[in-house]
Amino acid sequence: MKRAFFVFFCLLLAGTASAQLNINHYIRVGQTRISIGNYVGAIEYFNIVIKFKPHLPEP
Repeated sequence: MKRAFFVFFCLLLAGTASAQLNINHYIRVGQTRISIGNYVGAIEYFNIVIKFKPHLPEP
């Protein structure tokens, strides 16, 4: 019974876990897209950064 409860508890925790948004990744991708001339793509990524971290001075 203890084992079943433990497995259930682990599955419950795993289901509620969510991935952390990696802002630095979105900034790097946006900067890369600017460097290759894909300005629309860069704006999309920078908008994600602004949505979740509006206090950053610049992306």
